[in-house]
Amino acid sequence: MANRAAQASSTTRDEAADVLQVVEEHIQVAKWRTLTGTVRVGTRTETIEEVVEADLDRYRVEVTRVPVGRVVDEAPSARAEGDTTIIPVVEDRLVLVKQLFLVEEVHVRHVLEREVVREPVTLRRQRAIVERLAPEGGIDARRVSEDGNPSARSSD
Repeated sequence: MANRAAQASSTTRDEAADVLQVVEEHIQVAKWRTLTGTVRVGTRTETIEEVVEADLDRYRVEVTRVPVGRVVDEAPSARAEGDTTIIPVVEDRLVLVKQLFLVEEVHVRHVLEREVVREPVTLRRQRAIVERLAPEGGIDARRVSEDGNPSARSSD
């Protein structure tokens, strides 16, 4: 019987040696917001005096009266020849027979004149000023330049 107890004891030890204890750890992460500072953004408008140049077009007309002096059967219609508009002027003349007589034509020519003018104008431009504020409300020693890069604070 002692032999059997010894056998049972060795079997239990062998089974215990085959069992591995597995331990697993879990982590839980929490996060919260912490105020580390604030940012103040403002704009400054500057004025710049510049001279602008522009081409101005001006149309003018030249009126020339061209005497024609011939008899026509009906009133000619207005017509255009190039940059000139021709407007016929007619009148009735009493002759033994009534005739339509072309007295003159009014030629209206369109002329383009270009003039370069220079005029001083005032232009406005705004610049953004971004200042980082420390959490207690004071201004941090850094300042963000207009291109977004932090730089050393300059005295304005």
